[in-house]
Amino acid sequence: MAARLTSRSAADRDKRRLAHRDDFAVAANVPLDEQEPRAGAQDARARLEPTIDDRAEKADRDLGGGDRSSAGRAEALHAHRAVEQSVNHGAVHHAVPIFMRRVDVDANRRTVDRLSIDLEAEQLHEAHIAAHAATLARQFEYDDSMSTFRANVYRMYDKAIGYLALPTGLTDRIKSCSVLLHIRIPVRVGDDLRLIDAYRAQHSFHKKPVKGGIRFDLEVSADEVVALATLMTFKCALVNVPFGGAKGGVRIDPRAESVDTLERVTRRYTAELFWRNCIGPGVDVPAPDMGTGPREMAWIADTYATLNPQDIDPLACVTGKPVSQGGIRGRTEATGRGVQYATREFFRNPADVAACKLDGSLEGKRVIVQGLGNVGYHAAKFLQEEDGCKIVGIIERDGALWNESGLPVEAVHEHMAETKTIRGFGGAKLVEEGAQVLGYPCDILVPAAMENQITAQNAEKVQARLIVEAANGPTTADAAEILTRRGIAVLPDIFANAGGVTVSYFEWSKNLAHMRYGRMSRRIDQQRRTQLMTAIEDMVGSKFKPEQWATAGQGASEIDHVRSGLDDTMIEALAEIREARDRYKTPDFRTASFIVAIQKVATSNLELGLWP
Repeated sequence: MAARLTSRSAADRDKRRLAHRDDFAVAANVPLDEQEPRAGAQDARARLEPTIDDRAEKADRDLGGGDRSSAGRAEALHAHRAVEQSVNHGAVHHAVPIFMRRVDVDANRRTVDRLSIDLEAEQLHEAHIAAHAATLARQFEYDDSMSTFRANVYRMYDKAIGYLALPTGLTDRIKSCSVLLHIRIPVRVGDDLRLIDAYRAQHSFHKKPVKGGIRFDLEVSADEVVALATLMTFKCALVNVPFGGAKGGVRIDPRAESVDTLERVTRRYTAELFWRNCIGPGVDVPAPDMGTGPREMAWIADTYATLNPQDIDPLACVTGKPVSQGGIRGRTEATGRGVQYATREFFRNPADVAACKLDGSLEGKRVIVQGLGNVGYHAAKFLQEEDGCKIVGIIERDGALWNESGLPVEAVHEHMAETKTIRGFGGAKLVEEGAQVLGYPCDILVPAAMENQITAQNAEKVQARLIVEAANGPTTADAAEILTRRGIAVLPDIFANAGGVTVSYFEWSKNLAHMRYGRMSRRIDQQRRTQLMTAIEDMVGSKFKPEQWATAGQGASEIDHVRSGLDDTMIEALAEIREARDRYKTPDFRTASFIVAIQKVATSNLELGLWP
């Protein structure tokens, strides 16, 4: 008897998908790197059909010999994946062109005489294909900036791989993105229906769940989320957070949409992820990113809990939530706080400080911050208020502020919150072309905005001696080479901005434990501190000051635990980076960081093996 992938009506396919959504997975047989721009459905089919025929023939050969049992044939069928170009509720799953449908094999069938693979696109109505042709073409016709971003990530990865003796197949596996989901979210605005593109990339499953933020921005693309998910894998590995890398994005401007529209988009996006088994405490745990925050994370948690009422850990499906909804104290500041801790730890090593032609401590160092969003604001605030740095420049999308005597970060932030612009702030010079300030004189430059900000075109103009990458991918690979040649130290993004995912890990653990940090230990800690301080007062015959009692005499609260854990994480990570730099004689911190991360991911893959 013949086992055949047969076509079904659209209604039957939709019904089957609703019942067995987790039976769909991306077959990563065509690497993202090898995909080409597609002008339409006919070109896409012309590319796909030879590949399908080759796979069918190979499957036939495998099925023709060896294990003739139905189980053996089912295994071969899974190994040489069936193809489906699917359209589901307006969601085009075309990020990797070949898709797999698991096929049930009748237990009573003992032999399978032939395997026939049909192209699902042939069963689709031509008008439906044409409606999505432009989307398909746009998906793979990457613009220069997005394509460069992912290319930069891969170049940095390849550079680090050159120092390691790993099997080629393993290095390719670590590099490639496992799953890329493209969703078209329908939203009704008045009498109009809009389709909004959204993505979720799951880069590596060497650790589970996978983890990564969701950004709302008009520049979101498949290429961007793949690059960000790749960085996320190495970031988690570097700072010893047990997650694989992921990233999501919705192509929408949150500043131009109503709260009602944002909520409906967020909830529909969450539902689409849930229906595809792409969200859950042990599967995929999103977090805030550019254009999103605690509000959106609360919507995601509520939607997931509504769709999955039997889950006793629904709050662990997402991090970055409001504290009242299972969030953790210190999460909002986490990435900026991590930037501060990373910079502090760098200055604790005099040799590194001297190597980039700086000296002393952070006190009095001139700092330029690009981007006064959540990350840039907290980094600048903490460096100024707690470490004595002088914030001389703040760059935003509509210009930059410059004052050699220093800018009041809190006042600038309040001004921006009120006016939605950096313009009009008194006591500072307004620079119309904000990007020019990247080349102004300073000791430390903190790019905390978008990727690809320091390029081969402006790297020679940078006057900072230390760059701390608070954003993801702010420096291109060419610029990184120039900065290294010029002796400018760079604390790379996969280390410097790892504070967010580190504290997200703490929040996720808290949600699984159903208990905040310090709840069972704070009072005991406080009692012991009180006893110790009272004994010291009795011994020396002098009293502690009230402010000393207010700090040293208190037990550790949740935010104390969070900050302590984050500080320890950044200290240990930089120590590992320095060790790798010295051992492998790398020219920069970035290459050493990738080496450390790649080794950990490779070890996990080798220890876990492959199944099936």
